[in-house]
Amino acid sequence: MEFVDGQNLREILSARHVLRPDVAARIALQVASALEHARRNGLMHRDIKPENILITTDGVVKVADFGLSRALAESRATQANVLMGTAAYLAPEQVQGETVDHRADIYSLGIVLFEMLTGKLPFGGDSPVVVAYKRVAEDVPSAMSINPGVPRELDVIVARATGRAASSRFATAGQMVEALREQAPRSVGGLVHHTQAIPIVGEETIAVQRRGGGAEGPARRSKRKRDLRRPRWLALLLLLAVIAATIYVIAGRTPSVAVPGVTNMLQADAIAALTARGFKTSTQNEFNATVTAGNVISQAPREGAKAAKGSTITLYISNGPVTVTVPRVKLMLFSYAQRRLTAAGFKVMKVDAFSDTVRKGRVIDQDPSADAIVPKGTTITLTVSTGPNLVAVPDVTKKSQADATNALETAGFVVSVKQTMSETVPKGNVISQSPNAGTKLANGSTVTLTVSTGPPPVKVPNLLCMTRKQAQDALNHAGLKGNFQGLSGDTKRVVDQDPVAGADVPKGSTVNVVMGYGTTC
Repeated sequence: MEFVDGQNLREILSARHVLRPDVAARIALQVASALEHARRNGLMHRDIKPENILITTDGVVKVADFGLSRALAESRATQANVLMGTAAYLAPEQVQGETVDHRADIYSLGIVLFEMLTGKLPFGGDSPVVVAYKRVAEDVPSAMSINPGVPRELDVIVARATGRAASSRFATAGQMVEALREQAPRSVGGLVHHTQAIPIVGEETIAVQRRGGGAEGPARRSKRKRDLRRPRWLALLLLLAVIAATIYVIAGRTPSVAVPGVTNMLQADAIAALTARGFKTSTQNEFNATVTAGNVISQAPREGAKAAKGSTITLYISNGPVTVTVPRVKLMLFSYAQRRLTAAGFKVMKVDAFSDTVRKGRVIDQDPSADAIVPKGTTITLTVSTGPNLVAVPDVTKKSQADATNALETAGFVVSVKQTMSETVPKGNVISQSPNAGTKLANGSTVTLTVSTGPPPVKVPNLLCMTRKQAQDALNHAGLKGNFQGLSGDTKRVVDQDPVAGADVPKGSTVNVVMGYGTTC
């Protein structure tokens, strides 16, 4: 195992908390270079974190602990139910147990870069499992929102590296290297102090191998003394070689010019502007919810950076927002519908409404409708039933049938009528109602009215041969009135009547009575 004179990145972050953006970019660039080399040799790391990033005292960054990668490569196993790697740095596909590729390492490096720039991790939680699963449902926040000193271009790199979908990240670590070059200084020396040998973490930890052997012996000490006695002219010769190489590079260097800013421009306009300044262009497309489709999201190198004429400027072109299909949640319980929509990446707004047909707590309608194609994150408005609209039944007793019916139908009820005789309620008026006044019913419920047909009929008594007094008493007893005609006098008798005896007439009716001699009595 190689001895590395320096510290791991975790020790540096514990002491400094936040690194300068250019220093953080340089460290990330070297780690990305190592990951690209591993990718080209068919290896993934799967556990990129500050503890596995070693930095020597002269600023060289080394990636340690490829043990997990080798073990997985040898077994060719993808374990769906095991979270491999440290929870805080896992890619979403690792958390979900899906098949992963080298882009999972790019995600982990993006989290490390975020931590170097902000001094904190993007996700927190009560347990490693909570932290791990947050990245499945949430995007990594902007590093600039936590540390305003982070350059926008570096913030864009963090965002690309930590895309939730592997397809939205850098395609290779090599692409991330190119994006980081403009942000990185030449060295990160001076960050670390001399340290002890790296302790062995476990059997699967594989550190960078050392070329030499064990302890320094007599032969090595003798050689070191001879090295110290080498002529000083050798150092002078090396200095002259460096100067000559520098002159050669400067003489053959292509003139550098400032890169123009083309963000938010149409792709064709941006390419034309860069071509006019002597640059070549390459494009990469990605989804973006804020930049119009076909416009430039960002560029690398950034606006104002110096770049040689003829060099390539990479433009990241918006495909517009990610679009998804709205699932059908109509008639579902609101709680189930809300969970389903939230899991699919939608926002939910609830609106309550009465419904006579949909049960309380279930979705009456949704907007946008099911199967609509909308941008991810769209707000879906759910109209949820609060049950039927209950209305108090008005009091319509003693009213005429017509007035009572009109009042009930205006309140939203259906009217049913039955009739009965009444000695106290005039004909055509409401005797009673069911349900009673004040009862709360759903819209469309039926209210039954009992309507008077007037008092019950009485039979006309037989008045023939009666004296006037006798006839009057009989009519009074039956509840009828008499209209006496003909001869007068106490000896006169009833000789005719209308209606005839036994006829049914309403109580209070008048009977016509004819008085005469009554010769037949």
